Amino acid sequence: MTVRRNRAVKQPVFNEAKAEEILKLISKSEDIVIQHQTFVEQQKLELFDMLKEFGMKEFTSDVGVASIVNPIGRSSSFIDPRDYEKLVKKEEFYNSVKVIMEKAKMYISTLQLAKIKQVIPGEMKK
Repeated sequence: MTVRRNRAVKQPVFNEAKAEEILKLISKSEDIVIQHQTFVEQQKLELFDMLKEFGMKEFTSDVGVASIVNPIGRSSSFIDPRDYEKLVKKEEFYNSVKVIMEKAKMYISTLQLAKIKQVIPGEMKK
């Protein structure tokens, strides 16, 4: 007859140090992505301004094609916040300007965004 002892099975332990390291890497990578997205947006604006200055609708090179496209359908109006800020008082400016989440994500990390965003719950339908 053989007698076996029941050995307690070791439960895995959450590795906080590794989780912290992973979070830091994710945050750093997100910041790098945001920097690159910002750079790309700045370059697009510069190219757009160049095309507009010379009255060009399109520029083609071996690398690609840059074109100014007028979208078909409903148009949108917007106010340049820099120009608007010059015209109103500081308090009026901050009370009337909202930041688009998708744009904010291009410039700050998800963790930074989570700290400052405000959530307005929707209304319940009756």
